[in-house]
Amino acid sequence: MKTPTTNDEPSDAIPAHIKNGDGLINQIRLQRNTLPKRLKTIADFIIEQPIIVALHSIPELAKLMEVPPSTLVRFGKALGFSGFVPMQKLLRDKATGTKDVYQKRISNFPQQEDDAEIALGHIAEAFFSSNINALQSARSEIRLDQVHSAIKDMSRASVIGIMGHKRAFPLASYLFYGLSQIDCRPLLIDSLGGMEQSQVNMLRSGDVLIVISFAPYSSTSLSIASQAFHKGVRVIVLTDDPTGAISEVSHVTIPIYDANLHDIRSIAATATLIQVLFVGLGMSLSNNL
Repeated sequence: MKTPTTNDEPSDAIPAHIKNGDGLINQIRLQRNTLPKRLKTIADFIIEQPIIVALHSIPELAKLMEVPPSTLVRFGKALGFSGFVPMQKLLRDKATGTKDVYQKRISNFPQQEDDAEIALGHIAEAFFSSNINALQSARSEIRLDQVHSAIKDMSRASVIGIMGHKRAFPLASYLFYGLSQIDCRPLLIDSLGGMEQSQVNMLRSGDVLIVISFAPYSSTSLSIASQAFHKGVRVIVLTDDPTGAISEVSHVTIPIYDANLHDIRSIAATATLIQVLFVGLGMSLSNNL
């Protein structure tokens, strides 16, 4: 769908530090708390519904957000754009142009060696070194007070919900597996069959929801966390953006940063933090912590 422009809105002028749709979403998260109330509403809508924003016209979006079209233009300018249309272009590219992303990332690795085993050795060394560095950083930076607070909340809960999308999903599954081996009731909110709403409705006040969320961040994770928070569920977030919108609907936010090699992100540091959580909870339930 072609998006019409307004007379006061050139269709170019994208800030140099924002390279793509993911960068735009992250920038919106960073600036959200500094925006006026009406612009903050627009920020939340874009974070939660980027595809809708990408594919609808400015008048249609203004109606959905219940703001004048000129306010959308003002929002774009507040983020350093010439208006709203250039922001939509980044989101449209994100929605339609991601099929070959991983293949492009893989092509960034050096491919000079004729010997396949030597080439694989270089790749293995790069990933092992990258993960070791991330683990060492995580070990020195981990906030044990936050981890302890999370374990105390988990030990009091009747049910512990766990959710994570995309790269975070195997981590959520691993935490579910770890918790299932000790004396507690984990619930994996896996969204299978579109049932995430029914799954989160199983949580009650005093229960816990653990959300694992990384850039470019899942709008579903933010929405579910917000719902749980406002119904009295204790929300614990593991994230690489501890000042983002999801932290506003969490009781405990634990920052964790994994390796990123040629834009292929690891999960090693977060998996280690997850081990600390379920082993720590097991010790707490056995009165050993």
